[in-house]
Amino acid sequence: MEMLERFLATTIWLGAGLVVMIRTFPGARAAYRLQALGEAGLAFAAGWAGGHPELDALGVAVLVVKGLVVPWWTSAVPDRVRRDYGARGPFGMATALAFGVALTVAAVLLVPRLGPPHPVVAGVVLAAFLLGLLSLVVRHETWIMAWALLGLDTQAASFALVVGGRQGPVLDGLALAVTLGLAWVLREALRRVADLGHTTDARSLKELVG
Repeated sequence: MEMLERFLATTIWLGAGLVVMIRTFPGARAAYRLQALGEAGLAFAAGWAGGHPELDALGVAVLVVKGLVVPWWTSAVPDRVRRDYGARGPFGMATALAFGVALTVAAVLLVPRLGPPHPVVAGVVLAAFLLGLLSLVVRHETWIMAWALLGLDTQAASFALVVGGRQGPVLDGLALAVTLGLAWVLREALRRVADLGHTTDARSLKELVG
């Protein structure tokens, strides 16, 4: 079971890393779905290992909400956004990847020293969270930032699942409701920026103030 959890955590890490590099809206959406699949898998694995059927229900809910509803809902944006292509940022891709590798190594080495349950899995998921933060720094596209923020929600939920275990159906339901709310806010923000500013470059947002 530990090996399965490591594989699922790596899936989340891979999705977060792809967001740093990806150049298209559909590609970022696929990377988000990959992370959602990893989170759902961790919920299933935790349910099977501990005999907690409510975690199986959580896994199904994550697949539906984050694997289907959020990608479909968030994709209802103008063509300017969905067809945008590029990887604009303050650093080159090689530098961004170097930062990503450094953050991953730091997380994997640091977390086991803190003594959490499943230290390797927790370290990999934390590394994914740090990659999500990195993508907000090294990319300027509004749509990549939106998918990165949604990814941070998934990475944080996965880390809580690995370290904290069961949260209860009420908290799990509230967390998924927050995810849907975040997806709606980000979709409307993408629409407004694209329609009013005719841009997908976050550096141009200051021109829309007022």
